[in-house]
Amino acid sequence: MRLRTALLVSLMHTRGAALDTIAAWTTVLDIAKGLGDTDYQLTALWGLWLFRITRGEARTALVLVDRFCGLVTDPADRLRGERMMGASLHYLGDQANARQILEGILSRHVAPARLSRAVPFQYGQPNAPLILSRILWLQGFPDQGLRLAERSVEDARAIDLAVGVCYALEIASLVSIWSGDLVATERYVAALLDYSARHALAAWHRPARCYDGVRLIKRGAVDKGLELLRTKLDELRGTSFVPYYPVMLGALAQGLAQAGYVAQALATIDEALAKCERDEERWWIAELLRIKAEVKWSAEGADAAAAAEAHLQDALSWTRRQGALSLELRCATDLARLWHQQGRAAPARNLLAPIYARFTEGFATADLEAAKALLGSLGVT
Repeated sequence: MRLRTALLVSLMHTRGAALDTIAAWTTVLDIAKGLGDTDYQLTALWGLWLFRITRGEARTALVLVDRFCGLVTDPADRLRGERMMGASLHYLGDQANARQILEGILSRHVAPARLSRAVPFQYGQPNAPLILSRILWLQGFPDQGLRLAERSVEDARAIDLAVGVCYALEIASLVSIWSGDLVATERYVAALLDYSARHALAAWHRPARCYDGVRLIKRGAVDKGLELLRTKLDELRGTSFVPYYPVMLGALAQGLAQAGYVAQALATIDEALAKCERDEERWWIAELLRIKAEVKWSAEGADAAAAAEAHLQDALSWTRRQGALSLELRCATDLARLWHQQGRAAPARNLLAPIYARFTEGFATADLEAAKALLGSLGVT
């Protein structure tokens, strides 16, 4: 049981979670049950949960959290279960409840009464702030999300546990990409590439190359970024370990459309949307619909405008159900721009201005600057 656990944890960070991970963790769970060993039952459930959550199988992951929480007795283990619950709800798109749980964890951090004999929990620092940084960004607090991600990187580096540093750098890379801070993105991605290579953590190095491809596309080096992103994403698919898969597929679709490969871009975005629907990984579905509208509009066909508007209206509906203000602003900006081009300035103003007015921070980020510029062209000062 102990040997299998140590092997699984090592493989998870060096090669990623392969499909045979489920059977291996299930074996650990069965042995632990036979021995009446609660620590290793929790470890196995955590391993199964992590496999599911990194593959975006959010609903299945939530079932495993319920099983985990049903076994805990130690307060520190209970907090770990709540952290898993918060992460699962975040991926399902329930940002409000996920944030409430994670902020509750941070307000009452409990040092473990004893050190678990289970290896996977020894990561150096709680990961609740990292998940919370994504939620804050989604809810319309990009500055707070960036600051929390930066602080998490600093905390992880102070502890200097390789896996913890890589995880913090990965989240900081994502949040900086979403905020349009490509200088910070370059810094975080370069550090993640270096750190994961030095510690032979291939499961972190391969996604880092994907983020570098996204960065290049955002920088305008579309062909180079596409080549890197497609190659590394194919490698990740081969390992069955593809964290933040919808995010990367969305970026790939945008790059393909910019390069003129509209049909491939639409196929890529449809693949991402189908996966989100199948696995209920709905936290990024609004952005995928927005990107699909962007690609459709770029095709300039007879029905391009109508199709783009339909996708944007659908995306807006998702953002409002999830309380994802940052994504709501992106969708509203695109829809207002489309209406403005059609000579429908008044509806464009009425849609975008109230959403922009709900922000209290982040005015130097790319999305808010774009919205402000569009509102200026619509006569809103």
